[in-house]
Amino acid sequence: PRPNKMEKSPADGMNGVVVPLDTPEGQKSLLKLEGSRYGLHARSMLRAFAKQCHHNFCGVASNVNCVTSLCETEPLKRKYSGDLPPPFQQKQVFHSERVRQALDEEAVKKDGMTLDELQRLSTSLGLEAHIYRPVTDRALPDNSKLLGCIDDFRELVKATFLDETQRVIVNFFVPVLKQPFPYGHISPLGGYIEEDDTLLLLDTWPETPVGWVKVTDLYNAMCTIDSICDRIRGCVTVAVL
Repeated sequence: PRPNKMEKSPADGMNGVVVPLDTPEGQKSLLKLEGSRYGLHARSMLRAFAKQCHHNFCGVASNVNCVTSLCETEPLKRKYSGDLPPPFQQKQVFHSERVRQALDEEAVKKDGMTLDELQRLSTSLGLEAHIYRPVTDRALPDNSKLLGCIDDFRELVKATFLDETQRVIVNFFVPVLKQPFPYGHISPLGGYIEEDDTLLLLDTWPETPVGWVKVTDLYNAMCTIDSICDRIRGCVTVAVL
């Protein structure tokens, strides 16, 4: 995760909480997800999942987890256009010439990455990647699509979870989820339970659990400013096409 200024989070005080996957309640939700229409990616993403190997590699880990999951089936593996044959490890990402042209490894290790840099990493790994940012009074960057409200975010993740060729990665401010780290962070999602309005957050940080989070809480955590680039956070959809 990357440091942030606490006052940049307008959602401070929200009643967010993550229900760990390895609790009875978390396992009950997993069974519910697997029986739902938005659980298409769940088992694949859980098989592919690994925590980040470096304290600023949340974006790297998120991309590697998604590529591994996407390329689990032979048809998508054949379509994958990256220059690293999957599956590959986080420590191998900067072996890619395309990645080295897009991002500086030492800079990522020092500072982590912004949402724009996350998109560049995804693209350089051979994925189609699109940035979505919540509505804000700030000018929307040219490379971003607009989430006009929380319902737009719900519809985006629902559409993604119905498509075997896509995955979604979120960029959020950790304290909004009532976790004790004053950082921005990046992690992929594994599924959506419509009746509970919860998402499976595959948190890559070693000290925080994989678990379930309310859509409202995660959206509020995305509606915060990354003080490194002074832009609102959001999410990136990645796909093998």
